[in-house]
Amino acid sequence: MFGILFARDEEARRRFVTREVGAAWHEAAFVGNWFVELAPQEAAELGERLLELVHEVRLRPDRPPEAAQALVSISVLPWLE
Repeated sequence: MFGILFARDEEARRRFVTREVGAAWHEAAFVGNWFVELAPQEAAELGERLLELVHEVRLRPDRPPEAAQALVSISVLPWLE
């Protein structure tokens, strides 16, 4: 299952940097990553909180007319050496 999701992430990033993207999406797009110290339970809780935000947006009753499909990708993974 993780492999399919990681492949989708990779494809979305590849398309964003190799295709023509409108100025509004260039300004609005967000990518970030951070190292944080987490216990496994904290990682699970963080994932649940982020998922709540995504569900809120996905289930909103009124979408703006200019809304376009976007991939929201969230990973909370251990940094394996």
